[in-house]
Amino acid sequence: QSANIFNLDKPLELRLPVSVTINAKVTDCTNTDVTADITAYSISKTTSTPNSLTVTDSTSQTVTLPDVLIVSLKDKDSVSVKAARKTPLPGVFVKSKELVFDIDTMQHQMDFEVQLPFFEEGNLTVEGTFVTDPKIVPIPVFEDGTMWSNISKKKAVGADGTFSFINTRSILFKKSLMIYGVMYSKDGRAFKPKGGVYKTVFKKGKVRKLGNIELEPVDFLTIGAMKVTSPDGKGKPVMGKSMKATAQVVVGKYEGPLVIEWKRMSDNKTETQTKDHVTQGQSFELDIVMAEVPKNMRTKDDVLELYISDGIDHEVRKTVAFTWETGDEFLKPFQYTSVKKGKRGTKFVIGEKITVQGAWKIAKDNGKKRTLVYYAGGSEFFREDIIVPKGQRFTHSTILDTLGLKKGLLEIKADMINSEHKLIATGIGKIHMVEPKDVIIAAGAGASTGTVGNRSKFTQGNKVFITGVVQAAEGKDGLRTLHLKYRGRVVLTEQFEMKGDEKLSRSFQINSDKLSAKNHVFALELYDDEPKRQDREIVRLRLAKKQKNQNAGNGQGGLQNVACTGDTVSIKVWDHSSQDGDIITLTLAGKPVLSYFNMGWNKKGHETIGCGGSEPSGPPCAFMNLPFPAGTKVAVSVTAHNQGDGGPNTAALKVEGDCTPEVQYWNLKTGETSSIFISRVEAPQQQGGKNGSTGKPENGKPGNQASGTQPSVQSWP
Repeated sequence: QSANIFNLDKPLELRLPVSVTINAKVTDCTNTDVTADITAYSISKTTSTPNSLTVTDSTSQTVTLPDVLIVSLKDKDSVSVKAARKTPLPGVFVKSKELVFDIDTMQHQMDFEVQLPFFEEGNLTVEGTFVTDPKIVPIPVFEDGTMWSNISKKKAVGADGTFSFINTRSILFKKSLMIYGVMYSKDGRAFKPKGGVYKTVFKKGKVRKLGNIELEPVDFLTIGAMKVTSPDGKGKPVMGKSMKATAQVVVGKYEGPLVIEWKRMSDNKTETQTKDHVTQGQSFELDIVMAEVPKNMRTKDDVLELYISDGIDHEVRKTVAFTWETGDEFLKPFQYTSVKKGKRGTKFVIGEKITVQGAWKIAKDNGKKRTLVYYAGGSEFFREDIIVPKGQRFTHSTILDTLGLKKGLLEIKADMINSEHKLIATGIGKIHMVEPKDVIIAAGAGASTGTVGNRSKFTQGNKVFITGVVQAAEGKDGLRTLHLKYRGRVVLTEQFEMKGDEKLSRSFQINSDKLSAKNHVFALELYDDEPKRQDREIVRLRLAKKQKNQNAGNGQGGLQNVACTGDTVSIKVWDHSSQDGDIITLTLAGKPVLSYFNMGWNKKGHETIGCGGSEPSGPPCAFMNLPFPAGTKVAVSVTAHNQGDGGPNTAALKVEGDCTPEVQYWNLKTGETSSIFISRVEAPQQQGGKNGSTGKPENGKPGNQASGTQPSVQSWP
């Protein structure tokens, strides 16, 4: 009686997306967990026949650990993970190998391990020992010493020369490890690593053992690092102002007075100092403040020389090149404030207006006229001619409209230009721009529309509404779509217009009498007009079993008489619950159309198709498009010949054709019969326009879209 829909050349392949948790273990070169921005990339490939056309769909999603990253994947999707950090500068990232998602073995999670090529602060231990060349005579006996490195601060070293330290700053794996130090012997001699520094490569692991580091003697004395700064030591020297110079000195095989001479090349300025007495192995810092360079001798690039001698026949010399800052000085990072919210920060949503404020110290000798030019991401957004107070602190602010900017880190720069159109100072800062995002600020189940409570337990037949309260992103007007999903499938959809920052409540009705008594999980998903998913919320619903009404219809079985207004009707029966071998006889107008019919059996490896599992669309369980003129009244009866494997005999009866009720369920014991009538009645008068108030789209446009209103609630199933 029925077409064999299972006689296919090739089985149908369904690849439905599921939610998958991406677990990413990110470590540094010591294999220690570190924080990072995690991005999951998924690639979905679908091949259609007979032309074998392959369509590739790729998506990505980013979170910052330890936030949970959940993506929507299909079986056999390829997935890779990128771990990235902005520090240590200039930043570091690694992308993992692609893994294929297997829904059978991986269930709902995928695990990745990524190692970033750097050492996080505090994770690496370095060990080593200072030793001397055995050919040095007399052999030194160390008392103590000092060591430091490019990843640690100064640290005392004992008489045995061994040292151990933990890195106090992060460093990239590709960089070199550099060890500095000086050891002092009991006879007053000083020793340093050969060549002044011990340089080696990093190796992966928690401990880097360097072994022996050979030292060489320091002769008369050694001039170490030299530095030129502003007088407070915190910034670069500013043209037209005094400057400060410092130098590190280690005395070798010498004891006595020192003559120190500083010489600046731009103006041949010389400053002399003396030290009355130094001892062998002594280390100290020299510093001096030198007056500003005369105006007619100033140059941007300059050189400072340092001479140290004993005043007789020993002398050492070292030079350092430096650059003068030309005038005004940018004092501190920009301050950023949201114009609307009044909150300071460095992270803003695209579309916000931001106040950018900077502070400057104005030079005394560069006049009062300036031009300030602001840039965002390299593009000029503001320019103003200003008058500044000479020699004083000056604060300036402007408004940055971020509409149209790209997401990510954005450099903010301000150039201070003098009246001669020369750049004399630059202020630089960064802000993080994120895309505006709509959100579901509340979601839940309730007994009426607009109710977002924490109620989750209902009884079959109760009114149940799934409600979400959504808020549009600031400055983001347009169409929104709210999907209600069940088991990964969209069952209801509503579209509506929203203005930026607007809040709306939307509800969907759940016909609880048509769902089984168990726990149900629904998802509300909000999309913008691209459409791009903005937010997702889970709503859990627990249905308790409804007590069957044994007094409907003919007083037995739970069926009621049906009234229809359509010209044709379709009658369908199927086992909506477990397929346990219920056997029935169905009569229409007194004639058996299903006689001693098995509604379906799927137990112990044996299967009878029958009418079980899902709503039928054709014979033998669906009687389609039967003529039903006015005045027609048809008797329908169902007789239970057994109670299946578990009892009682239950199944669904559906009558389509503008009928009420449309779907109902019988509940019979062996030998019982439930009889009803299907009658044709007159249709009531329709109210409203073509689209009514269902809120469903017509011609691709959303129905009932008045802002802030709640359209007629859609229902499912």
